[in-house]
Amino acid sequence: GEILILRRSETAPRNPLKWDLPGGALDFGEEPYKSIEREIKEEAGIEVEDLEVFDVWAEVDEDNEFWTTVAYRALAKSENIVLSYEHDKFRWVSKEEFPRLCDRPRFLKFLNRL
Repeated sequence: GEILILRRSETAPRNPLKWDLPGGALDFGEEPYKSIEREIKEEAGIEVEDLEVFDVWAEVDEDNEFWTTVAYRALAKSENIVLSYEHDKFRWVSKEEFPRLCDRPRFLKFLNRL
């Protein structure tokens, strides 16, 4: 019933020291669900099950780059988080705590859809 958030490290190329959700870019030719599972494993060190995509967001960012974000929910198979070099902290938060730490419009839209 909680949401895993990761804080981007000070040296992260985008949004340093901001809280984020596990995720990343699809590799060329990669199946989207496999990509989500891979990114969670790379960034948080855990495997998930019951993965479900429930929303999508598209935007042009401040660098004029087009991004599509796929929102998902899943169950963690363990609680043993092992962070990648991209992050320096993690937290499990409630739906009520989430907006105080992750307040980007797409995240708030996703939260409302959960």
